[in-house]
Amino acid sequence: MTRKGHSFEDIPAMADEIAVLMASRLGGVRRGERPPLHVMLRRRGGALPFRLRARAARLA
Repeated sequence: MTRKGHSFEDIPAMADEIAVLMASRLGGVRRGERPPLHVMLRRRGGALPFRLRARAARLA
């Protein structure tokens, strides 16, 4: 993500965007399924570098 969050209200939108990006690039979802970020981290989080995995877990 290249944009910065301006308030705590932006966090759910950012988490949804990251989950969609993970699903499109790393797979792990069925057709038509849109799992939340914590589910995507459980499924495909091991494919992320450690620092990104830690940041994503904090966001989730």
